Amino acid sequence: MPLKILIEKVPFLEYLTRLALYLWDPDIKNTPIERNPLRFAPADVFLSFGFIVAVTTFLALFKNNFAYLQVASAVNVEPLLLSYVLYAVGFSLGFPLLALSLAQLKDRKSFNALKNSYYLLVLHCMRFFAVIVLVSYASFIHAAGLLFNDGISLIAHSSVHPLGYWFVCILMAFLLFRLFLNPVSRYIRLVRRPFMEKAIWLGLFVVVLKLNAFWPVFDYGAVLNEQRCRELLPKTALMARIPKEKAGEAEERICNPD
Repeated sequence: MPLKILIEKVPFLEYLTRLALYLWDPDIKNTPIERNPLRFAPADVFLSFGFIVAVTTFLALFKNNFAYLQVASAVNVEPLLLSYVLYAVGFSLGFPLLALSLAQLKDRKSFNALKNSYYLLVLHCMRFFAVIVLVSYASFIHAAGLLFNDGISLIAHSSVHPLGYWFVCILMAFLLFRLFLNPVSRYIRLVRRPFMEKAIWLGLFVVVLKLNAFWPVFDYGAVLNEQRCRELLPKTALMARIPKEKAGEAEERICNPD
């Protein structure tokens, strides 16, 4: 009982507990929704965005300075949040629709069965998105921090420190298969060969991401806080490497790309 109260009352602890249970058991359950762990997926989508503040703090402490927090402060949260929600909604509605369309070609199901499967798959996609956004945002802030604080791009940094780059790639691949593709392939059986089935779901995953690119999301100029960028940029290592006569042009191109 005390542990349950602690989990419910401490901010983000209940959310982190659900993520831990999701990592342990990511399968899609057919249990009634009132007992199904997927019922928290919509709330977790929004909680994940709030939790990125803690992720940013961790990055700042890891670098032993607060420069990463300054980089994060140059981002307009509202358009970034709206873009993130649009991507989450687009992917969560699109993937189940295409997945069940493929499943219908193999095995015809009733409308009620399809409706229940679609609902569970939508929640599964949202729960997966709530995890991926944490890794994606951390990578984004890290890349921006490298550029502003150290004056180097993420690609240049990965060539000097390839282990960190490959670690992130392996982590993303692990999360994709562990949390998303494997549960979907166990929930919907298309072919007998597991390798071919995962290849089909991976291809469908890529297709939905490509289609998701047509959502009307905000561009770089809307996400970046121009005033905060102009305050931050002169203090960075990036501007120290740029000749003074070109500093104004560089600032204008970075902080006001329109």
